[in-house]
Amino acid sequence: MTPRSRATGYTATIRFMRTLVLKGLRGGAWLALLAAFGASPHRLGAQDALVRPIASDSIYRLVVDSSAYKDYPFVYLLDDGIVRFDADGRGVQRYHQIVQILKPEGVEAWAEREFSFRPGHTKVTVEWMRVLKPNGALISDKPTISQASDIPAAMSNPVYSDTKVLRYSLGGVAVGTLVDISWTDETTDPFLRGDFVSNWTTTMAYPAMRSRFVADLPASMSPKIAERHVDFKRIDETGGGRKFYVWQKQSVMPVKGEVIAPDSSIPRASISIASSLKWNDVARWYSGLAKDRYGLSPRAVAIVDSVVRTQRTADDTLRALHKWIAKDIRYVSIALGLSGYQPRFPDSTIVSGLGDCKDKATLFIAAARHLGLTAYPVLLNSFGVYDTSLVSINQFDHAIAAMPKKSGGYTFLDLTTNAFPPDFFGMAAMA
Repeated sequence: MTPRSRATGYTATIRFMRTLVLKGLRGGAWLALLAAFGASPHRLGAQDALVRPIASDSIYRLVVDSSAYKDYPFVYLLDDGIVRFDADGRGVQRYHQIVQILKPEGVEAWAEREFSFRPGHTKVTVEWMRVLKPNGALISDKPTISQASDIPAAMSNPVYSDTKVLRYSLGGVAVGTLVDISWTDETTDPFLRGDFVSNWTTTMAYPAMRSRFVADLPASMSPKIAERHVDFKRIDETGGGRKFYVWQKQSVMPVKGEVIAPDSSIPRASISIASSLKWNDVARWYSGLAKDRYGLSPRAVAIVDSVVRTQRTADDTLRALHKWIAKDIRYVSIALGLSGYQPRFPDSTIVSGLGDCKDKATLFIAAARHLGLTAYPVLLNSFGVYDTSLVSINQFDHAIAAMPKKSGGYTFLDLTTNAFPPDFFGMAAMA
């Protein structure tokens, strides 16, 4: 199992799940947001007790009999997370995992570790990585090899990102050993002020002897909390101007669902916690980033006009625009810093002949508006946001365009693929 991390980048696959259309932006603009996204618990009376890390040596005593878990390559003796966020979205998330290796497959899963971060916005600090014997005797107190590197852009549909990767190889990991890892993931400069989201899975694919998740937030904050299949009581405490939410459980076993059953029907306990932002806050933020990106220079106007000049109907015009942007503008994402969220100017996309999903959608919207048509940007999650109450820009990984239908609703167009041309969405209903 890899450490928890935030995925970035854009994908061309669309799986429509649910649509939210938000109004009230400046100038009457609309933005369609497609949210397609131990002991038994006891009362803790002091602030330091709530957030105190669990001592490793107390967990080593939980070593299991491998014969009782013969179906698993490893078990978690401890899966612990303590997250602290402030009102401006800055925060520190500390994780501590101790696993017992039961099979060779467990060695493969834990001998290599990887963490990612975005310089200037997030950073990762590995507190320790230890390999031990079941009795706690030290085998290795640090990784054998470590490396910091960039993420290379793929040759096909490349994404150039400023995300850095920390890679570690642990020596001495073998069947019967323990791996003890602790790290922190710090958000130093959120892209949207006040934005944060943290997810925790209590029921994982492998047994966990102890699971604990602590959220430390300002007492004045009203966070959005989503609990799914949580069958144990949460502990809430307030002190020092902070409020602490604690979920802890022991002896958590994996659950299995039927092959074709929806994920939501499988009783895996999980918790998500997000800021008190509203979707209108996200809409206004993106609108501010993109508001000056819908104009075309005389040169761009001439190119757009040349693309649609021979088309006889509005449908033909839209099909020509879609085909041009989807096929002739090569997909390349330059997701460096804020450019991972802010679209490029249409002229830059046309001249370079490349752009990512938001660049292509912005070019389409600008061209449509030049032709007297109405189109809006749409932010979505290509895998489907499962809880629209958890407001965060991290819910999105893709951008498309939307055009209102005369009969009501919208026609959605993905400008990164020609697999779903306008005809597929019933473009004629807009003529």
